[in-house]
Amino acid sequence: MSIASPDAFIKACDEMSCAKFIMSDKYITQVLKSIAAYPRLYEILACCVKDYDFPSALAHAGVNAASNAAMIKYPESREEFCAFVFSMLWEIDAKRLNLTRFLQEFYMSETDNINLAYKNWCYDAILKFKRTALGLMNINNDKLYYNNEVSRPLNRTQAEEISTYVSEMIIFLSKETDIDIDAREELYVLAQLLNSSLNGRPKLVYGIWIGLKNTAKPFAFLNYYLDNIERLLKAFEIIN
Repeated sequence: MSIASPDAFIKACDEMSCAKFIMSDKYITQVLKSIAAYPRLYEILACCVKDYDFPSALAHAGVNAASNAAMIKYPESREEFCAFVFSMLWEIDAKRLNLTRFLQEFYMSETDNINLAYKNWCYDAILKFKRTALGLMNINNDKLYYNNEVSRPLNRTQAEEISTYVSEMIIFLSKETDIDIDAREELYVLAQLLNSSLNGRPKLVYGIWIGLKNTAKPFAFLNYYLDNIERLLKAFEIIN
């Protein structure tokens, strides 16, 4: 990809959000490299973090919810939000911030697992960071991709047809007890993510689908849902 294009940054953020926690180090490094390879984005983020006190911002970001559980409140302004997440990625990559402990403190309850916490963090921080950074550059993410992709976004009827099987799978997973709880929660989150992304970019739908399909491989009793979802994604030219 051209270093003058945000494509690598968008791809890195999307792939990181679809990955498992165990691969987080690799994808955080990939996101940072994609930023460094795109001077326009790097310069904007460098301005955002100039004189930014991340340790202090992180210390003040933790708040107590009604249940006395800790939660994190991200900055509201676009510039401060980008400064916060960009600094966080640097600190994690440099091993000065422990991502596991961060997720345990702010994203995990007694019933959560680390992969579910990681995906929720990616949704709150990484995907929003991608959208916000593109916004600071006045780039419309949807327009950028729709104008360059061979596949067009699913229309409403197509999305609803696929959603029928995804929703059935979500209901099944919510009742299924023969799957390890960690695996079930991960599948549940991926299925929900796919369902909520069906009207979005084809590349994002494709990436989430691959994650769901690979995670569900060991469970043959899910093949009914997977086969029908895959059949429709092929019919609507989202996958080959």
